[in-house]
Amino acid sequence: MNNKENTLEKKGIEFCNNILYPKMGWNIIERITDKERQEIMGDVILSIGGKKYNIDEKTASYLHEDMIIEIMQDAITNNMGWFSKLKKCDGLIYMYFNNSDVVIVYKVNLKKLRELLTDIKNWEKGKLKSSTGGWGYTINLCYPWKHLINDEIVKIIYKQEHKMSMEDMDKIYPQYAPHSEIPFEVNK
Repeated sequence: MNNKENTLEKKGIEFCNNILYPKMGWNIIERITDKERQEIMGDVILSIGGKKYNIDEKTASYLHEDMIIEIMQDAITNNMGWFSKLKKCDGLIYMYFNNSDVVIVYKVNLKKLRELLTDIKNWEKGKLKSSTGGWGYTINLCYPWKHLINDEIVKIIYKQEHKMSMEDMDKIYPQYAPHSEIPFEVNK
């Protein structure tokens, strides 16, 4: 992990601890720091409505039209990505930043995502892309957020549109351009 990713991850943790989780009424039971447990359980154990959930937190420095699903962390060494490794994880909190501000957060039901992608025909809505900018030769499935939202696998739980560029707005609401004012909201 490079310094930029490390800084972004720290900002994401701070945002979740101080803003998102309190606003949602979610309580942190444990921040997982042990790398072995973190690889299969995620970053944090939350209490939501009296039940425990293992959650992995993802951060990105710019908004994508697609959810980036890491299938293989390194294809050369056959090192699987988080999609396969997070076996005891219930969901993801996917945060996008604009400079130092979180502008949108997606809540991803990992069980439903796995069910969807068990059928290889569903992969057709996405695109397989490779990257060498991370931990090796990474294979990602780029799957459109709009399909995941429509299939009720993903929910937008936080957004600050006044801090988004028009280009970012087009990625989230391509069907609404030109844009009308949509108010800030937090959905539970």
